[in-house]
Amino acid sequence: MIYVKNASNKLVLVAINKWGKKGGTGYFNINPGMVEGWDRTDGRGFVMSIIREGEAESKPYFVLSNSNIVIHDKDITGYGRDVEDSDHWIYPLN
Repeated sequence: MIYVKNASNKLVLVAINKWGKKGGTGYFNINPGMVEGWDRTDGRGFVMSIIREGEAESKPYFVLSNSNIVIHDKDITGYGRDVEDSDHWIYPLN
């Protein structure tokens, strides 16, 4: 499972691709303080796209199927680590 928590003060929209036939790939609204989960179980990893309220463009990230993502006002973390760290499992793709 991939879990995404919105710890920011604004609405975020999150979409995650899929490799199989199950599950949706459209954007989900995640309100501040809420958590959404995606049932993804492929070892190749996934592309997670995030749009923050008030921003026009999405930001893509590579994530694994056991990711726990937290979206803050100014950054995004996974397991408490900043996604800009290059030595772990969530990477910005832009």
